[in-house]
Amino acid sequence: MRELYKAKRTDGEWVEGYLLKSLTGICYIVKCFDHILNVIEKYEVDEKTICQCTGMTVDTKMVWENDIVVDAKGNYYQAFWYDKYYQFAFKCIKAKNADSLLQDATWELWSLARTKELEVVGSAFDHLELTK
Repeated sequence: MRELYKAKRTDGEWVEGYLLKSLTGICYIVKCFDHILNVIEKYEVDEKTICQCTGMTVDTKMVWENDIVVDAKGNYYQAFWYDKYYQFAFKCIKAKNADSLLQDATWELWSLARTKELEVVGSAFDHLELTK
């Protein structure tokens, strides 16, 4: 239970913590345990919005799976888990120029962050217009 997750609570607010799935299939984000690991603070979340922490930060903001970042040239990228390589990566979801070779290109998460100045815009679930 060391991996951090975020998801939207059933009231629509984002919450971060540890992921817990009950025997009945309900997903919760747990924020707080007591000294013997009894759950003190938990929130029921929408399973479709669960995002794992990538372990990367951009300007002190944590980058999560499904987060969208923009580079200094105005290109937008979405973080995702790349099954083929067992790592997080970025995919260009909106290139500044519509005919750009960047569109739909994929980069290893850390290599893009090293070569470009990035800013976290938010989650793809909050910016559906960028993911279509």
